[in-house]
Amino acid sequence: DDCDTFNSVISLGLAPETFNLKGALVGESDTSYGYFSNGKTVTNNDYRSEKDAIEFGGGDTVGCGLHVPTGHVFFTHPRHLLAVVALHRLH
Repeated sequence: DDCDTFNSVISLGLAPETFNLKGALVGESDTSYGYFSNGKTVTNNDYRSEKDAIEFGGGDTVGCGLHVPTGHVFFTHPRHLLAVVALHRLH
């Protein structure tokens, strides 16, 4: 993996339209939610290291969704529901 070669971490998640993409990953602000390639989930800049964290890299399919009726953000990795977090209002 190219990411592994450079010891990099990437993230996917949800953030408001005003989120500054320069110098920060989704999840590293008070109003964003992210799943990092090192297996950590980040909610409003609060790192959560799951006991059985699943890392992802090149070739993996991962996902992020929003269950609108409950306001829960969730992250997935093949055959796994990784984290469900309560959505705080994104500005």
